[in-house]
Amino acid sequence: MRSPILIKILILSFTLLPLNLFSDESNLVSPKNFEALHSMFKTQKGESLFWTLPWKIQLDEALKEGAEKGKPIFVWCGAGGAPVGVC
Repeated sequence: MRSPILIKILILSFTLLPLNLFSDESNLVSPKNFEALHSMFKTQKGESLFWTLPWKIQLDEALKEGAEKGKPIFVWCGAGGAPVGVC
């Protein structure tokens, strides 16, 4: 079992740690370089290609289309894992 004082010290240090992140103005993003930095986080060409697939939200629609075209269907569901939301 861990010492209660050690746990309190760890909690306090992790609570105060973020305060140092913005203590220096050199860490702030200037309006001049915001667009360049923001573009690095945007989806780039060729990324997230799963959005270009013809996903079906309704299982019955997917089964019908798969049967008509003679193709299998892929079911992707899970707790927060699917790109369309939680099942």
